[in-house]
Amino acid sequence: MEYINRAKGIKNSLVELQKEEFLGGLESIVPENRFKILVLDEKSLKMIDKVAALFEVLDLDVKRIELLSRSRKTSKKTEAIYMVSPTVENVDQIVLDFTKTGHHGIRGNMYKCAHLMFTGEIPKEVKNKLRKSSIEKFIKSLKVLNVNFEPIESNVFLTPVITNQQEKYLGLETTNKNITEIGKQIIKVCQVLGEKPKIRYLDDNSFGSLGYTKKLAEYIETNMIPIKDNINQSNNKTTLLILDRRMDLYTPFLHELTYEAMVMDIATNCPNIDAKERKVKYLTKQNSRLVEKTMYLSESNKFWVDYRYSYILDAIDGISKRSEKFEAENMDVAMLQKGSKTHPPKIKNVYTFNSNYPQESEKSLNRSMRLDIANLQKIVGKIPRFNEDLSLYNAHASLLEKCIDEFNAQQLLRISFIEQNIVTGTTPDNKAYKTGYSDVLEILSDENIDMCNKERLTMIYMLSNFKMSKEKRDRILAYTGFSSESLEKFRDTYLLGNSPILVSKIVNSCIKRSKLEKRNFFDASLMFPFNISFSSKDNSNELDRHKTILSYIAHSATTGLLDPQLFPPNALQIEAATPTSTKSPIRSPNSIKSPLWLKSPTWQKSTYDNGDGSDIQLDYDKRKLFYKSSEKPKLILFIVGGMTYSEVRDAALIGKEHKTEIYIGSTNFINPNDLLHSLDLFQ
Repeated sequence: MEYINRAKGIKNSLVELQKEEFLGGLESIVPENRFKILVLDEKSLKMIDKVAALFEVLDLDVKRIELLSRSRKTSKKTEAIYMVSPTVENVDQIVLDFTKTGHHGIRGNMYKCAHLMFTGEIPKEVKNKLRKSSIEKFIKSLKVLNVNFEPIESNVFLTPVITNQQEKYLGLETTNKNITEIGKQIIKVCQVLGEKPKIRYLDDNSFGSLGYTKKLAEYIETNMIPIKDNINQSNNKTTLLILDRRMDLYTPFLHELTYEAMVMDIATNCPNIDAKERKVKYLTKQNSRLVEKTMYLSESNKFWVDYRYSYILDAIDGISKRSEKFEAENMDVAMLQKGSKTHPPKIKNVYTFNSNYPQESEKSLNRSMRLDIANLQKIVGKIPRFNEDLSLYNAHASLLEKCIDEFNAQQLLRISFIEQNIVTGTTPDNKAYKTGYSDVLEILSDENIDMCNKERLTMIYMLSNFKMSKEKRDRILAYTGFSSESLEKFRDTYLLGNSPILVSKIVNSCIKRSKLEKRNFFDASLMFPFNISFSSKDNSNELDRHKTILSYIAHSATTGLLDPQLFPPNALQIEAATPTSTKSPIRSPNSIKSPLWLKSPTWQKSTYDNGDGSDIQLDYDKRKLFYKSSEKPKLILFIVGGMTYSEVRDAALIGKEHKTEIYIGSTNFINPNDLLHSLDLFQ
């Protein structure tokens, strides 16, 4: 069982909170004879396996762990805890355990009694099944655990649902059933955090009046109302912001060159990297022979935590310097291990025997030997930690080497440079980019470049140039497997003409409301469609000039500057709230009286030009942004239709910058190649 520690300095870790929910449920059951049996289904076994260690479970007087679907040993004197999903199939098996002793077919009960702990809300059909069964006398307790979500890291989670590819990516044709399943899991995240957040959503009417974000917001608000236990409602500063993947279609196709993104992106080409389980197999030398080991890319991996958001060259430089420092600090251990291969280490005598003073010299010799023995014991004690860290260095060195090999083999330097020029509309020296068509054709005609990378570049270029002539488009499509009809359908289905306008409104609103320098950005409303500049202020990295839409939204959300028209609060909250104020900034503290010298003069306006003749009315008090509060605000971001590792990184860095706990979740992580094939663009 892989144990994932809480990352240093992170409070309210979703991983730790889910572990506490599991272990707390086990600890709450105290049988008369002390010991108990834990029965799991495949899903709950995977959930526990990701957050807790085997010894932590067994330490809670668990006699043994069994799978519900397998044949088990009868223990009529021992109580059993069933931690399973609330499904009819699982209930049928539980009923069988107390009528025909499970798979044995012998009449009677398998265990003394049952404690039912379901990992999600109990559906009506499951409740009815339990009521109609004859095992009510054996059910000693029933509880619902707040664990029905998948924590990836302390601040990252998924709400997986069984769906087809088109629903999985971009949220197309998301059914009411899926909205319900997603909503239940988001509610569990809020419950385990002890929060009843204010809910806002991206008004996605311009995406064709699909209303996924609004429906999801309404479902969560409706079903959060009866929740009272362990929910912080007294001084609520937490906001749940529901977004739509189609707000930013560029980012999923771009090559992100951070350590984490590259590892997950190249995983399909490396059989020893498992992106889904987040683990890497590598070879290391042990006792003069090569041994295969597994490294988990989790928060228990200190180098992964330190460098996962760094660009690949910065990660290589950082780990190399730490490796050199590590080698210098542990030279004694390395020399000891090296010498032990041929002969045992010798204790060096730094004193010489003095025949004139035998007693004094003998005392000095004994003292020296004792000091050297103590030093040797100290060195030997460092060996296990030394070997562990050395193995970790070797694993990351091997992984970084694979990333660089793939970077060079796939010619990602050329491709990424063109991608950044297309999405920003400029070259690194801030000049207008005018050679996109010829550059894309040059890449597409290169037989040494992988077809997947060609298709990704084609999608990026098409998204920014849907108005190109049919002749140019057909020439580009001739190099890929895309069909012209499929691209037209994609544009009509996902872009719908108005979505680029909505995206431009989001960017311009966030920029102006945050009073960022306009010279670093293009006016997005002048470009069609999706050709919006996201150039960052620091252009030192030519392959990182793109800024995700999420970074703008997260920055505005943490400072209370979200446009209430683009990101309206849920209608149910407006009805329940008092009519005196509709403001909902995340960081707005309780009203305080300010001294006269802090008040703005009457001539100072709080409105700014919106670019279309109207004014932006800011919904916050600038003096209160820096007001110190004992309770830190939280922001929960949820993206319907998948998220990228770039967005996870942006959320983490913005949260650190603004000292705000930001949690980000989605239905899945986006794999660019899978996304391409799910869109049904091929002939």
